[in-house]
Amino acid sequence: MSTQIKVATLPTCDFCDRLAWVDGKTAQGPWANMCRAHYSAYGIGLGTGRGQWLIPRKPAFLPRLERLDILCNRLNSHLIALHDDNHDGRRRDDIILTAHRLRAAEGAYLKELHTLAGAQS
Repeated sequence: MSTQIKVATLPTCDFCDRLAWVDGKTAQGPWANMCRAHYSAYGIGLGTGRGQWLIPRKPAFLPRLERLDILCNRLNSHLIALHDDNHDGRRRDDIILTAHRLRAAEGAYLKELHTLAGAQS
């Protein structure tokens, strides 16, 4: 038995509401999904008969983040095209505003993910 297993999504810790990173046997006997803190407190190790690290195949936030990045890159391309073609300045301003809003949303989303990742570890 390996010390790691890939899973579609990480389950919740059986002791709290954090993400579980280990499916393992506890010192008390039963098996449990455990966050890092509870694994440190109750886990007995990794390997056959002990437990496995849970490795997410693809974090859930990546598709959303990829879409934001694609949209921002498309808007930047449109801005360059509009600038090069000297199109109507008002339309260019609308695209610039939309691009700034998307970048702000992307930044807020990344900040939220960073905060959540810190809370889950």
